[in-house]
Amino acid sequence: MLLNFSLLDDLALALSKGRAVDLRSMRFEANELGPLVELALMKTGGVASLPTLDSIAPCPARTAAAPFFEKHARGKLITDQVGAYFVTPRTDPSADLKWTEFLVWAQRAAEKAGIHKRVAQQLVGAIGELEDNIHLHSQAVDTGYVGYRAGNNEFEFVVADAGVGILNSLKSCPDYADLKDAGDALQFALQDGVSRYGRSAQRGCGFRPIFVGLANLMGMLRFRSGDHVLVIDGQSPDLAMARVQQRANLPGFVTSITCRNPG
Repeated sequence: MLLNFSLLDDLALALSKGRAVDLRSMRFEANELGPLVELALMKTGGVASLPTLDSIAPCPARTAAAPFFEKHARGKLITDQVGAYFVTPRTDPSADLKWTEFLVWAQRAAEKAGIHKRVAQQLVGAIGELEDNIHLHSQAVDTGYVGYRAGNNEFEFVVADAGVGILNSLKSCPDYADLKDAGDALQFALQDGVSRYGRSAQRGCGFRPIFVGLANLMGMLRFRSGDHVLVIDGQSPDLAMARVQQRANLPGFVTSITCRNPG
């Protein structure tokens, strides 16, 4: 049984509502990194009855995800197919070197997977912006994780943390104190100029480079925080295509991006 986002969403929602699910009869495998990262966060954030990582059959994404759960090989798992990086506080003198190395490998992986060099550079720039958000907004830098998976004309990257989440981050600013739920917060956060620093600061959360990089590509963008998810997919994805839905609770904030050349 393929553990994709659709299956994980349905399973987590059922379990969070106390519905009986016979996990013993299910055998899972995964081809994507994003669902594994979300699975780990939901297990620690209230849906403990979800499957464990050990119950998922090995796959390319598992290689990149394993350090996220096992808390080892910090920043060392980097190849032209998979990469994992645990965000390090900027007071660590080795952080810049590790991060730069990771980004170089991520761009190399995207290009090898068939993504044009210019687009790969833009996507790596977006990864950098999202990692910066963990330092600026999560209030839990030591939980930050960045990973990528590349191959078969496809490039996936995930940036995640188990911090305060997008709703609490934005509501800490009076400009956004009236936000109702994480769904509203996700839609606001993706707009230019929106951050916990307020509208007058003219600072956003760095999502624009993602949309620029995915122009003319097939892309799936998934933003997950609290009890909501925002999904955008299609060729040249943009905010007008966004779909927001309620899901089981997940602590922190996860951005999962998958792109491929059309045709």
